[in-house]
Amino acid sequence: MADRYAKFRKTADRLLTKWNQGTILVIRTEQEPMPPDWPTWEPWTGTKTKKTYRLYGVVRGVAKELVDGSTILASDMVLTCADRMTLIETRVDDAEPTASNTDVAFSLGVPETVNIDGLPFTTLQRVPVPGAGVKAAHKFIIRG
Repeated sequence: MADRYAKFRKTADRLLTKWNQGTILVIRTEQEPMPPDWPTWEPWTGTKTKKTYRLYGVVRGVAKELVDGSTILASDMVLTCADRMTLIETRVDDAEPTASNTDVAFSLGVPETVNIDGLPFTTLQRVPVPGAGVKAAHKFIIRG
């Protein structure tokens, strides 16, 4: 059974990469932790690292059956993406960015910001596909 799900994951990855729509990015900024003895009256200026990840997926309108007018709106969208992300750029402070093309473990959560064709969207709800076992894809309800 697990082999079947692994094959399903490969197929989903291949199709979502092939039919990928636009540019779907996750941009995360991390800052070096403040030492415990840092004076509270001084602003912390630790090193900031900004990482940009590419997702592979498609975006469509939310199904009318899911719209309830409060939690899910008719203007919400559904992002369906493969179970992988690719680190494409790392920037430390104001230095020149370092390009990359490294697949990393999928780690998009709720709530988080996804940048689609330059516009920010917030993930509201996550539905792994399938619901149990090896994840082949992920569906997110998103709002811009």
